[in-house]
Amino acid sequence: MHISIGTELMDDEVFWKDMALKLPLKLKNLMIVIEGTFWLMVLHWLLGNCKAPLELLQFPRSNCIDDEYLCIITQYAKRIGTLKRLALARRTRVTSEGMRRALMVLESVTKTGEWVDNDDNLR
Repeated sequence: MHISIGTELMDDEVFWKDMALKLPLKLKNLMIVIEGTFWLMVLHWLLGNCKAPLELLQFPRSNCIDDEYLCIITQYAKRIGTLKRLALARRTRVTSEGMRRALMVLESVTKTGEWVDNDDNLR
């Protein structure tokens, strides 16, 4: 599933929490494309309420992702237990320590923008 959001919904807590609850319970691959800055709180609202067993999470244009974002992502991964791969934008603010910590929970993290995979099970 590909979600593309404009900045007018960036501070809409109800929207993000509701969206998280409505994600299909069979969803394995989620790509989020946000115009402008992707707020840390938005990720908290989304993943904190998400029950979908995601295996792949992608943020191809979110250059603002840093270690705090990775912390929220790894908390989701620990809670749900299915998230294996994370694809980040080419330019992020993730430190080597943040990457090391994320890789303690996730199988792989790439900074190529999108995960290219022919595995039909992730669609």
